[in-house]
Amino acid sequence: MGRPKSSIVGFVDLGVSAANAVGLKSMNRRLGRISTEMSIETKQINRELTSLRNAQLATVAGMIEIHNRLETIEQQSSGILKEMKRQDAEAEILGNLKILLIAFEDEMKKIETLAEDHPAYAAMHAEDLSNYLLNNGVDYTKFKRMDFDGIQKAKMVIEQIHEFKIKMIANLG
Repeated sequence: MGRPKSSIVGFVDLGVSAANAVGLKSMNRRLGRISTEMSIETKQINRELTSLRNAQLATVAGMIEIHNRLETIEQQSSGILKEMKRQDAEAEILGNLKILLIAFEDEMKKIETLAEDHPAYAAMHAEDLSNYLLNNGVDYTKFKRMDFDGIQKAKMVIEQIHEFKIKMIANLG
């Protein structure tokens, strides 16, 4: 007698179940490995993202620092520019005063030449020149930004103008 058919089917069923179990076990292991690999890769991606986020924060912080430094530099350069403009204006005034001294000397020479033929007219011009200095408060202290020799030169020219007026008026009489 042989085995009943259900018994053979049972063996085949057992064999298929065993094969499926082995396949499932193998698949479970592969899924476990894939899950572990994905977990490792996810952690790696998270570390990379954290690193990227930190780099972005550092970049923004660096940009803020650069912005603050640029503002400081802008304020300093603005102050320097104002000071340079102030010094330039001072130098311009001093230059104008030097030119004024030269113009006074030239004017005295012209008045001296004029005095040869028209002494009264020359005396009037000499008096106008002297009065101009007095009325505008021009004295050697206005030249205090000049070097010592320049101040002395200014004082000498101003004194010469006043003496020149006295001389021209004296020549009339």
